[in-house]
Formats: sequence, C-alpha cells, structure tokens
Amino acid sequence: MSGHSLRSAVSRNDGSHDTVAVVVRVRPLLAHEIKRRSREVASVSPDCSSVSLNIATHKESRDVKSFKFNYVAPPPESQQEFFEHCGVTELLDSALDGYAGTVFAYGQTGSGKTYSISGSEATAAEGASGMADGRRALQDSDGIIPRAVEYLFDAMESREAASKESDNADELSYVVHTSFFEIYNELVFDLLAKDGASPSRRNSSVSSNHERAFRVGQENLLATELAQKFSLPVRYDEDKKGFHVQGLTSKLCKGKAQVLRAFARGFINRRRGSHKLNEDSSRSHAIMTLDIDIVTTAKVGSMSSQSLHKHGKIVFVDLVSAILAATVVLSSWHA
Repeated sequence: MSGHSLRSAVSRNDGSHDTVAVVVRVRPLLAHEIKRRSREVASVSPDCSSVSLNIATHKESRDVKSFKFNYVAPPPESQQEFFEHCGVTELLDSALDGYAGTVFAYGQTGSGKTYSISGSEATAAEGASGMADGRRALQDSDGIIPRAVEYLFDAMESREAASKESDNADELSYVVHTSFFEIYNELVFDLLAKDGASPSRRNSSVSSNHERAFRVGQENLLATELAQKFSLPVRYDEDKKGFHVQGLTSKLCKGKAQVLRAFARGFINRRRGSHKLNEDSSRSHAIMTLDIDIVTTAKVGSMSSQSLHKHGKIVFVDLVSAILAATVVLSSWHA
C-alpha cells in the first residue's frame, strides 16, 4: 500500500491547499459478482493518483481509459486506511478552527457509497448503538461517520486539555449539536424526530405504502397529504446565512456517545429497498450535520476575559445517484 494520502495530494507549491478534492474508491467484486464470473475492469496506479478502466467488451481485447484524481483507494484498502488517506481528518481539524466542510459520497447503486460513509447495515445501526452505550470500540466495517465522531471528540478533548494546562494559550471550549435528515421524492424528513413526528420505518402504515410504491412504481406516492404533513419546508433566511430546514431537530451532544446514538437512529429510519444490484439499497439522500460552537477565552494572568466565538461545521452527505463510479468529494470553506 502506498503511503500517498490526500493531505499531500492537495498541497500546492506555495503551501496552500485545494478547497475541493475528489477521491475515488474502487471496491472489490462481491460474492454474487464472482459467482456469475464478472471481471474486474479497474486498476489503480501505484501512487494511488489515477485509475484505469478497461472498457473493452471482450476479455481478450483492451480499451483502456485513465483518469486522475486527488486520491484513488484500491480495493484492498480497509475502512480505517480509507479514513486516514481520504482527507476527512483535515476537514475535521478545519471545523475545529471555525471552518465549514462537507463530505459527500455519490456513485452507482451498489458501488459502496453508504458502506464507505456509514459502514455496513449491522455496524452502522446496531454497531453504532453499541459504541454509544460503551459496549465496544470501532469495528473494521465502521464507515467515515463513526470514525469521524471518534476523531472529532478526541481532538476536542485534547485541545481543551492543552489550553487549560498552558499558562499562555487561550482557553478553548466546544459545544456540538447534530441534525440528520433525508430527502426523498423532493420532500425533506427529519430522521431524529420523535416517534409519530416523521413517516419513518417506525410508522407501519407509511412504511407499507413505501414498499407498495417500490413494487408498483408509483414514484409520486409521497406527494400525498400524509407525506406532506410530515415533511419539513426548506427556507432561505439571510440571518441564518442561507438555506435551512425549518423545524429540523438539532440535538445537543455532550459526548461522542450521544452523536453516535443520533447517527444510529437516523440510519435505521432511512428508506431502503431492494433491487437486482443491491439487496439493501438506500432510497433517499441523507444529510447529517455536526455544528460546532467554539469559544476562545483570552487569559489575563489568572483571570479569563475577552471571549471570541466561532462556528465550525462538518456535513456528511450520502447521495442517491446513478453515475458510474463511487466517489467521495471533500470541500472546505470559511464559515
């Protein structure tokens, strides 16, 4: 495995960094693909900077197209290695400095978007609940979100402790809120809403309607009066610095356990369906946000005064799409 990482890939000669980076992850063949004798068509360069696709229709022929990206993760790369190499940690560090960053995964269904950003069905739901209750640490199949939560809170704890121990450094404190919603059929639903306040998988009548819609192809089912009753409006407000979801639940999280519980609950409530390419396919766009309020208090002798307030944000987006390669795009800008 090459030691190449996004952190070095996006660096420029003048020491600055690109604000948007594109990372491609190539997954291995799945069991059913091997069974039907599918062949691998993608190969990753040794320095993990490009991927080559052999798009020839016959095994014996070659028609190779190569594409360069900020980083290309080869199939053997583990979840932890991908987390370390894809550049997410750089965005998390920036969020703690008062910047906003976004990580969003998109690709053809079955290409590994949800696995990369959340983990497997078992680890993202039951596993995240286990982490939240203190029953276990990270597992091999955990995705970017649970690993980012672990990294973020460890970094906050370390920064706060260092600022308190130093006589010269300003004292730091952090407050984290999280929200989680999905966009399905152009309607927004709160995945953290209390029971009865959202048409999730907990609501049997709505869930049965969703399954019926998937079977008969009624794409406009959620345009019913019931669905619109539970959906939330998207508003634009200059005071809130742009677009926001009105009425969206925002939970105060005093530790990583509370964030992971919110993540587990939202993941379970997402809409899913099965089809030929994926037995457990996400059917909605899902957006989880961590808002970080940062208070820097200047020290004057043994006293503290002159507080500076900043706001950082990290957004995780799992998109439903139909493009040809699973891709993770990372971007950052000043909040």
